[in-house]
Amino acid sequence: MKILAFDTVSSSFSIALKSDNSITETNKENIKNHNSELIPILDDFLKENKLSLDNIDCIVLGIGPGSFTSIRIAFATIKSICYAKNIKIIGVSSLESLYQNIKSFDGLKLALIEARKGSVYANIYKEDKKIKENLDLTYNELIELIDSISNKNEIITLCGDGFSKNKEFFLESLKNNSKNYKINSLDNSFNIIKASNSILLSESRIKLGDFDDIFSLAPLYLRKSEAENKKANLK
Repeated sequence: MKILAFDTVSSSFSIALKSDNSITETNKENIKNHNSELIPILDDFLKENKLSLDNIDCIVLGIGPGSFTSIRIAFATIKSICYAKNIKIIGVSSLESLYQNIKSFDGLKLALIEARKGSVYANIYKEDKKIKENLDLTYNELIELIDSISNKNEIITLCGDGFSKNKEFFLESLKNNSKNYKINSLDNSFNIIKASNSILLSESRIKLGDFDDIFSLAPLYLRKSEAENKKANLK
């Protein structure tokens, strides 16, 4: 089985292919226009791997949370491809995929996706147990929450563009805390939501034939879009 995966919900873009038990992946950072880059990146990736969409059995898609525009573009494009080519589809939480980057670390672990307006989307894990999920918090609210659930001398690991874009604020706030946190320092590759992780998360469902319905699969939105808020304010 050949599995193609995408995650485009953040400032990065990741596409991966699993074929014959090997995974190939391409990651791009600081993507400014997912609309204009998704199809060219997909075409180049397939050519590099000497494949066409006709060879793909399943597509795994990061469903968010994240950028409204990026998610809508990805859903429209990938669903159209799956419908036209009769390809199975599975949706995976982008926060869960992001967490896989730091899953092996000890202590308190946070997967953070930039949500704009001074806030982040977050999943929080203690050791390997998810203790908070699909949060939409301001930076200060997140710091307060960490303080309320952490122990003294806690090891803390943060990843995602929600962290990297606000790194100075989070590091300063955590280092100045009286609990004397130990914060892991990671390179930028840990901040990318990797499509290869999405494939790994979907494999158990694929083995069971537990695919999503192409028509009912929906994005994971944690708040209304600006357009929806403006429309509501006009009523």
